Amino acid sequence: MLELPGEKKKSPLPKVLFVLMVAILVGTVWYFAGSDEATEEAVEEGQQFFVPSEPEFLSLLPAEAYELIQERKAVIVDVRSEAERAEVSIPGSISVPLTKLAAGEFDLPKEQALLLVCSVGGRSYGAGLYLMQQGYLQVYNLRGGINAWSREGLPLVTNIADGEPEVAEKEQPSDK
Repeated sequence: MLELPGEKKKSPLPKVLFVLMVAILVGTVWYFAGSDEATEEAVEEGQQFFVPSEPEFLSLLPAEAYELIQERKAVIVDVRSEAERAEVSIPGSISVPLTKLAAGEFDLPKEQALLLVCSVGGRSYGAGLYLMQQGYLQVYNLRGGINAWSREGLPLVTNIADGEPEVAEKEQPSDK
């Protein structure tokens, strides 16, 4: 398109933000309207996740996400704000707040599995849909977010803002 003198060039940021917000809204509705029964049944039957031959976006329960991290060395991407992250985070996670994601200010490996994390799973679900549109092939969402991760007793880093972080390890089941 021909740009006239004195005419301001429009930024693509509003369009990206709109797409991201729609994806977050869809993700939030899906999360709260969905049922965990099929996923829980698959876990009880011992079914494993797989590497998709085509792009696929899955929401994983905390135990499945922990297995993904351990077996496939997934990159844990925390899309929460820095203030939220300062309270608690998953060890080894990297911070890419939604504002940076929407602005394209991120550098994530396309050839490696990405596990997206937020507080309850809605924002990370929307971010996952966005990353899939950007050509990422192995994108996973932590269903229930860091809140569900914490309820399962999985490893967390706390008190990040107070200097030296404290690592809360996963409790091992006792042999009784």
